[in-house]
Amino acid sequence: MNHSIEDLSPAKLSSRVNARVAQLHLKRRPRSDAVGIEDIMVGTSAEFMQNMGMDLRKRYFSDALHFFPNYYGKKNVLYC
Repeated sequence: MNHSIEDLSPAKLSSRVNARVAQLHLKRRPRSDAVGIEDIMVGTSAEFMQNMGMDLRKRYFSDALHFFPNYYGKKNVLYC
């Protein structure tokens, strides 16, 4: 899993999505208007963050970083 978005041009990301779909061995190909990727943003209010120490902030985002591969499957999370 890529933990940065530095090298994720639209063409490279599209290629990774298409490669993952190909690995699924679907009975029929996805519709042309099917959603191939979903972006999810993890955040919170400024007030909530201000009341946290730096260690708790790091843990908050680390927990989020590990939640998505566990919930959706590591192979289905292309970047985080």
